[in-house]
Amino acid sequence: MYAKPKLPDLQPDQVPVLSVACSNMGYSVAAGTELQNHQASIIIWDVRSTSAPKLHYKEIHSDDVTELNFHPSDHNLLLSGSTDGLVNICDTRITDEDDVIIQTFNHDSSIHHAAFLNDTEVYAISHDERLALYDMAEGHEKGVATTDFGDMRAVLGCQYIANVFAKANGAGAVIGAGAHEQQAFELIHLTKNDTWALDRDNSVGLPGAHSEEIVRSFCFYDEAQMVFSAGEDGFIKAWRANA
Repeated sequence: MYAKPKLPDLQPDQVPVLSVACSNMGYSVAAGTELQNHQASIIIWDVRSTSAPKLHYKEIHSDDVTELNFHPSDHNLLLSGSTDGLVNICDTRITDEDDVIIQTFNHDSSIHHAAFLNDTEVYAISHDERLALYDMAEGHEKGVATTDFGDMRAVLGCQYIANVFAKANGAGAVIGAGAHEQQAFELIHLTKNDTWALDRDNSVGLPGAHSEEIVRSFCFYDEAQMVFSAGEDGFIKAWRANA
């Protein structure tokens, strides 16, 4: 019989949580909160210990923390995005908030989604559908986008971007773009040779998608040639490539 784990508790603040990230390497759970009383927090727990947080950052962002993601190979690094327009990379071994941020990318627009594409590169997509890529490696100008695709509604002829996910084999990423009025959702490859580029010729469409409702999330499994999508119609759908 397994003991029931004690869940992290935000009391006594009861601040709404807007983002969550888990690190299977570092046994950490991070939560980002809404801005309340002029404060937006990032709170981190160690799931092996008590429900009390091990870290509580209160000054990393000046507005809602909308996105959190751990680094793919270094569990000490945490990416955070906010409606203040910033994407920060933090070293969670550091408790002093004056020193915890090791890199800042100014997207200059409210962050909807952001995450690592690989060990050094990061993408950010804003609530106004602008996509840009950044690199925290040495030799790149700090904070400046290495590739700015602009408003993806104009670039792809879509109405919204659901998210961007790096491929597990390291071969680029996949953009989920939707047009609910056309009942359409498309998976578009983002490839990298010397530079990042959109590969529209090898995109995959989900016929009918979720009718006229927005697709909020998706995931894909290349080996099984399957895609899962979740929409505002309340359905989760599984899609398989035609034989």
